[in-house]
Amino acid sequence: MILQGLAEIFPGLPAVCEEATGSPRPATLGPCFALVDPLDGTREFLDGRPEFTVNLAMILGGAAVLGIIAAPALGRVWRGVARIYATIWLVAGLGLAVAGPVLLWALERRVSPLPVLAGAAVIPLVAATLWFVWRERPERALACACMAALLVLVSAYAVVLPNLQAVWLSPRVAAAVAAVRRCPDSVVASSSFGEPSLVFLLGKETRLVTASAAADYLLGHQACGLALIGSKDAPAFLERMATGAVTPRRLTEISGINYSTGKKLDLTLYAAR
Repeated sequence: MILQGLAEIFPGLPAVCEEATGSPRPATLGPCFALVDPLDGTREFLDGRPEFTVNLAMILGGAAVLGIIAAPALGRVWRGVARIYATIWLVAGLGLAVAGPVLLWALERRVSPLPVLAGAAVIPLVAATLWFVWRERPERALACACMAALLVLVSAYAVVLPNLQAVWLSPRVAAAVAAVRRCPDSVVASSSFGEPSLVFLLGKETRLVTASAAADYLLGHQACGLALIGSKDAPAFLERMATGAVTPRRLTEISGINYSTGKKLDLTLYAAR
């Protein structure tokens, strides 16, 4: 009955029940789930004494942020909310809601209506959630928090992340290589950018090497070879190319953010001639 009620109020919310057979392990449920103990005080219940309870907790990020204890025989219910913990999570969520439109503008100089509207809607929802948390009205607080989280997720995954071209360097490099490659089997030697996604898109023959080794590869494969060099590695690369009496030709430039390190990269794609 408890699990059925939870499923009706919060569709899709995983739940662990102490008495239910086949109940999933908490480690497999993700960051948010319900923890249910439908009968705490089995002996008291069997003896007909009223000192037994039904317990429900909401787990978020490994910590209980909401707890409800009911003593049906006594007609009493106790509720508690981890106010400080909930406040920290909500402030973080508010930051994520605001970060979407800010990142789009800072990195792409774009203004998209959905992230702006979602961020504007999240602010009153977070405020309402905090109000209900501190007033110890957990059901309404949880409803507001879930609506805010849904808005943040839709905004982030439907609009913000797909349009942050600055962080998707590998697809942009692959598109540039496809546009300028001189041979069907051209191989790229990259000295400054070595994400696995780059190798996946360009092929397993891609060489992740030093600037000098990239120059050596280009000198040895002047007809079809390509080199991807970052601005910091450019002096060493050009110096090594000069030893081979070859001045490499700049084909295109790609700038963006390496999402693994958070550092800005200015990449240049070179050919030997």
